Amino acid sequence: MTISGISSAYLPPTDAYITEMAANLQAEEAKTNSMADAVTRAVDNPRELLEACQAFESYFLQIMFKEMRKTVLEPTDGMFAKSNAERIFQDMLDEETSKSLADTGGIGLADMMFRQLSRGM
Repeated sequence: MTISGISSAYLPPTDAYITEMAANLQAEEAKTNSMADAVTRAVDNPRELLEACQAFESYFLQIMFKEMRKTVLEPTDGMFAKSNAERIFQDMLDEETSKSLADTGGIGLADMMFRQLSRGM
């Protein structure tokens, strides 16, 4: 019986990877908390409430784009591997695309949230 070599895909994550993931989690948590604070402050002002709902929809779309990109296999080495600059550019492009979508009607999440939250006004 022969045992093949261990692929790098099955190796446990490194300390650097765990540290990076923890930092990403903290950044996402801070954004989520700031969104919740914005909605709480804006409940009395319809214009601010709509802006907060659009900001939340933009954030939701940005996360959705990020998760969708994770499903696409990318080359990790060779000529077509993405550099850090390309990844940063892609994140910035996703952020601006999600803001633009939310400002122009988006997927309707901001409108539904606004109607729901403005009932209590």
